[in-house]
Amino acid sequence: HRTFNLVPSARSASNRNEAMWVTKLVLGLAALYAAIIAVMYFAQTWLIFPTALAGLAQVQLPTSAQRLEVRTADGEALAGVRIPGKGERAERLPTLLGFGGNAWNAEGMALYLHGLFPDRTVVTFHYRGYAASSGRPSAEALLSDSLLIFDQLQRAHARERAIAVGFSIGSGV
Repeated sequence: HRTFNLVPSARSASNRNEAMWVTKLVLGLAALYAAIIAVMYFAQTWLIFPTALAGLAQVQLPTSAQRLEVRTADGEALAGVRIPGKGERAERLPTLLGFGGNAWNAEGMALYLHGLFPDRTVVTFHYRGYAASSGRPSAEALLSDSLLIFDQLQRAHARERAIAVGFSIGSGV
């Protein structure tokens, strides 16, 4: 003859409470992780291309600077700047075509490169969707725009050689 204890022991109830607490904790952490991944997924374009951080620089361009514009095949306007080199060697040296980082301003980039290499002509453009340029940035757009800019530079100044210089995301371009 056997007897069964129908009242759960205090130990088994404690184990069940602990297991439920651990389960709730794991599910909560999984939900938090999923929420963080979802936010990053929907914000990835802004995280990679923070157009608002670049803004229009409050820089004083030299009086010799020229404003440039290139139109893309899909109708977007890319704004750029050209700062001619100084000195007698400027015409013989290759032009520097600068591509900045994902939060860089093209005018600030032009001044930076011109400060490093004052005897070289410097050309930079705002990426698509960044200050003064229209459109929305994407990896494909930056790559195709960089090729278009290079080709336009070669057509406009056929006798000049050009060297592309990239920083951060601009090095991928």
